Amino acid sequence: QAAVLEAAPVDAAAAPASLHPAMAYGDARSQLLAAGWIPRPNPQCRADVAGGDADAVCTGTSPLALCRVCEELPELQACSADARCLVRFGHPGRPNDLELRLYGEIEHWAQTGEDAPLQVSAWDSVPSE
Repeated sequence: QAAVLEAAPVDAAAAPASLHPAMAYGDARSQLLAAGWIPRPNPQCRADVAGGDADAVCTGTSPLALCRVCEELPELQACSADARCLVRFGHPGRPNDLELRLYGEIEHWAQTGEDAPLQVSAWDSVPSE
């Protein structure tokens, strides 16, 4: 999969210097957590990721991987059918959150390295909610 690269805005106060387009999300997430960034949960994550009937889909005998991803990644905000996802982190003492746009299959979120199937495509500093 080729990542869709976008120019990331320069916000030295928000984004760690090591963050870069096409970076594996597993690597980016580890660095953000180590730097004190805190996942910003989305209470509607399961419905936004697994669909409006998430409760029915996720209570079966073999629930989809998408049903577990919101617990594994509390920062997950939403994913679309075209393999694009949003995640959000906050940092104590900072007025804005850091929102990352990802490209790839979300179930590969923990994979690291340059060939990881889920990569950061861009990020931005956004108002905290």
